[in-house]
Amino acid sequence: MSSYLLVAGVVLIPVLFSVGIAGRKDGLRLGLLIFAAGVGLLCVLWQIDELLPFVGAGDDEDYYRASKRSFHALNDWFDLTQFKATHEQGGYPLLLSWVHQWAGDSLFLRKALNVFFFLMLAVVWFEIGRIIGGKPLGFVSAIGVIIATPLWFYWLFLFKDMVITFLQSLFILGLIQTMTQKSVARGYTLVGVSTILTLPFRSKLALVNLVALAGGNLVTAERRRSLMTTFMKVVLTVGFALLILILGTNPKLLQKFGVAGEHRTLDSESVRAEIEQRERSRSAQFTNVLMFPLLYLVGEVAAFNPRSWERSDASLIRAICMVPWIYIGVPLFLQGVWLIFRSKGKPVVRDVPYTEKKAGQNARAIPVRAHLLILLMFVLIYAGVAWASADTTRWRMPALPPMVAISGFAWMSLNTPRRVSLLLGWGLCLSISLITYYAVLR
Repeated sequence: MSSYLLVAGVVLIPVLFSVGIAGRKDGLRLGLLIFAAGVGLLCVLWQIDELLPFVGAGDDEDYYRASKRSFHALNDWFDLTQFKATHEQGGYPLLLSWVHQWAGDSLFLRKALNVFFFLMLAVVWFEIGRIIGGKPLGFVSAIGVIIATPLWFYWLFLFKDMVITFLQSLFILGLIQTMTQKSVARGYTLVGVSTILTLPFRSKLALVNLVALAGGNLVTAERRRSLMTTFMKVVLTVGFALLILILGTNPKLLQKFGVAGEHRTLDSESVRAEIEQRERSRSAQFTNVLMFPLLYLVGEVAAFNPRSWERSDASLIRAICMVPWIYIGVPLFLQGVWLIFRSKGKPVVRDVPYTEKKAGQNARAIPVRAHLLILLMFVLIYAGVAWASADTTRWRMPALPPMVAISGFAWMSLNTPRRVSLLLGWGLCLSISLITYYAVLR
């Protein structure tokens, strides 16, 4: 019985959040979207879990084994230190252990937890899109996240990246809320809570959030604010920085958050040591400064290599998941970036979205340029993270939802003929290039 309740909660809790955030009318539409997506994704997960339960030689089997423990006291439910013998960061094993108390050894229900965070991710990006460009962009962003297939790999298997992507998206939501005069305190609360919750999963990302918060303040530095609001932002930003530095440089405090190992701390020596370790394992594709931006945009192109289809494993699934993004997401993202910079000097930077009405057209929401710059800044920061970590797959995932939102902004900005021309032109050029490369040059 508890297993059925868990499955129902995976879908119904995001639906309830949808109604609460979007209101009665739009909440019903968003809730139906989330419900349909949840049922469909759980069906897909059930099929994949039967065929390929683990990726093989990955973290997922370790997470599964570590989570098979019973809690005997209330303190056990929140004790992150109990996993220090198996994991240097205990956040994800603890979450999976919660599922174990309800569903026993079920691998499917452990993976269903990632589906829950994926659905909640869509709800968060509805709210981000709504703040930036009104409810139309909110729906486009939510739908874009749901059909962003590169994210799918991380709920099909037992990885912590979906939880991290959700927490980082909450941070973006809080960062954008700090830009509105009425939501500064609420935004900083969300920024702080999401960052602290990220520590047990991937501690170094607290530094990413600190850089993003500083960058967000620079993006909005020229906007007119009251003296009280400016003072509050300065105090809260300094307080946030001190909190991260105090927590991140104190190994004993970090252990309370399930972070073990000296190289997991946030001091300069630990960061330098990890970068040097990544440098030693850096492949040739991560040493070419000109090639890396392209690799960062597409993630990976292994699905286009005929040799990749000779092996039927999880890496092939991940590569296939990238294909829709490469053909549809990348051209729209690049178009969105162009539109963001082209709007410089035009009256689109305002505290709230406004509407513009042209002759013969309905009123449409104009996204706030400063908010879009926040999303782009986050994408660029994660480009640095991907370069430092020599990885454009797992470490890049938190940047994908803002890339999807920028793509959604481009989709809404273009009329139907221009969308068709853009996607067909990109698809044709890409296909010819790939065929030439793999059939002739290799």
